[in-house]
Amino acid sequence: MKFAEFDIKREACWAISNATSGGSEAQVKFLVEQSVIPPLCEMFKCQDPKIIMVALEGIDNILKVGQKEANAMGASNRYVAFVEACHGLETLEELQANLNQEIAQKALKILRDYWEEDEAPPQQSMTTPNNFPGFPPQGTNPGGYQF
Repeated sequence: MKFAEFDIKREACWAISNATSGGSEAQVKFLVEQSVIPPLCEMFKCQDPKIIMVALEGIDNILKVGQKEANAMGASNRYVAFVEACHGLETLEELQANLNQEIAQKALKILRDYWEEDEAPPQQSMTTPNNFPGFPPQGTNPGGYQF
């Protein structure tokens, strides 16, 4: 049963990552509104290096869209805060030490691209998922993506 569950999560991860790669900015934003960031970040912890890379690519694609939006609005990338809210930043930092060099390099690239300049401590409002569209109130399940 556990293998079948992982099989489903793996396929969902591939589908979301592919959608972030080939989809429009509006489609990527829609996926974020459906809460795909937390389950993608959760896949950083799996034992399959290929799936970790797929999840990293998906998060990188999402963060690119967020950065483009932030640059256009003269604001910060709100998707960075979404990743932080689900502890994805800590996992990305851990992945820098992964034995698979491709994973370690991709994690480092993402950290450099989206966090290196962000040396200021996050404000309290940026640390809880309840403050963001696309994150349901804690303890609820609005039917968003769950791997």
